[in-house]
Amino acid sequence: MRPFPLALAAFPVASLAAAAPLADVGEVVAAERAFAGAARSEGVNAAFVRYSAPDGLVFQPSPTNAKAALAANPIPPGKLVWWPVYAGIAVSRDLGFTTGPYLIGEGEGARHGWYFTIWRRQPDGSWRWVLDHGPPTREAAPYGPDAPVTALPPGQASRGDNASGSLRAAEAHLAAALAVDARAALPRFLATDGRLMRAGPQPAVGPAAWAPLLAAGPDRIETAPLGGETSAGGDLAYTYGTARWQKGGRPIAGHYVRIWQRRSDGWKLIVDNVIAVPPPPPSPSAG
Repeated sequence: MRPFPLALAAFPVASLAAAAPLADVGEVVAAERAFAGAARSEGVNAAFVRYSAPDGLVFQPSPTNAKAALAANPIPPGKLVWWPVYAGIAVSRDLGFTTGPYLIGEGEGARHGWYFTIWRRQPDGSWRWVLDHGPPTREAAPYGPDAPVTALPPGQASRGDNASGSLRAAEAHLAAALAVDARAALPRFLATDGRLMRAGPQPAVGPAAWAPLLAAGPDRIETAPLGGETSAGGDLAYTYGTARWQKGGRPIAGHYVRIWQRRSDGWKLIVDNVIAVPPPPPSPSAG
């Protein structure tokens, strides 16, 4: 989850490649802008509450109902800005996502990261976020507020088969492969334009960028699903669950959030976002 909501500016939408079909992601980008505008006019916590779906989730550290969590522990005010650079929407236009850089604070104390918001259209036609989970980064993103928004090309709608069932099978196959060799597994499941989001580095997009990030990551990851949702058209889905690995012999626990898209060769991973649970604060020293 972003520590605070972000202020969005209006940006043009660009396709992933000139030859790729265009997807109109304006609805989800507009929802993100409205969310940010409400944060400025109504306050950070009020905006998060208003724009979260009734079943929206935050990680504190386990998945928790957002409205309940924000009522119990309101987000404090603070300076935060963001802008989208990548977005996608289902062909059925009921599920989508946006992601882009964020900046918290000013000057030497400023902190950077990438927000990652999953949106669902509500029965009244409005968009509300159902999950918010993005990693911090060591450096500022190379994309400024004037950067265009890249749109994920449309996926392939399901034609009568069980989209949710085939997605569960893809998740199970990925989990089995990650437990054996995570560095080799992820490139087999990622779309060629897929991206890895991890705490520290900038998101890695495409095979050349994945290689160094995977080489520096764990050789095995144990994952277990907790939930997710497939679009009505059967072409776009998100999943989330637990993730465990080791670093320097020390066990690490965290969560994953993924975007999947159905393409001509089946379900492909579009975003793989893994963040470790922050360690607990040190106990106060006695005396």
